[in-house]
Amino acid sequence: MSAALSNHNVFYQSGENAHGGVLVMVRKDISAVRVSCSLPSICALDLQFDQTIRLIAMYAPESKKRNWTDLTPLVTNCCMILGDFNIDTEQDGEKADRLLKWMDSCCHGPVVPDSNTSLRLDRTIDYAATIGVDITIQAYESDTTSDHNPLLGVL
Repeated sequence: MSAALSNHNVFYQSGENAHGGVLVMVRKDISAVRVSCSLPSICALDLQFDQTIRLIAMYAPESKKRNWTDLTPLVTNCCMILGDFNIDTEQDGEKADRLLKWMDSCCHGPVVPDSNTSLRLDRTIDYAATIGVDITIQAYESDTTSDHNPLLGVL
């Protein structure tokens, strides 16, 4: 395991509660530059490929009401937001509608894994939203200390 991790740069942003924050691992052969962001539980990176892709990794605690428009200044025309939204887009009614309306205003489309991501409930609350980026995501279904299956994203 440590050999696999040694091939990655790790970016961390502390969270709003005792459950941690956001961790992003990027292969060392991909240039990743941290983007300044004062929002808690948000880690923004610019990934350098033929074009720059903005990655916004996030954790939205269930106990806090997220104002999604706070993320809008970070959004670019080649962007992906990936993480724990704590909202199931098919089960959470008004909360899901607010999130999907914001995604639509930024021209983002949701990318949802094929399996549930919550280990406690039959829900998919971890996923991605993208604009100008093709990404495949899957839930990592193996041992974890979290109550979620972590997401793996492949560009």
